[in-house]
Amino acid sequence: CKSTDHSLSGCTPVTSGLQLTNIQTDFDSDREVEKIHSLFLDQIDKLDALQ
Repeated sequence: CKSTDHSLSGCTPVTSGLQLTNIQTDFDSDREVEKIHSLFLDQIDKLDALQ
């Protein structure tokens, strides 16, 4: 729905009524840092070219 009026036909809430406080997340910080590091190393040539 790209309208500012969310009550129009075809517009539905994204969260389907879920409260954001009930969503639990569990992050493995070591794994996330490893992913970022891997992406960085894969793209190091492109980053060097930007200098």
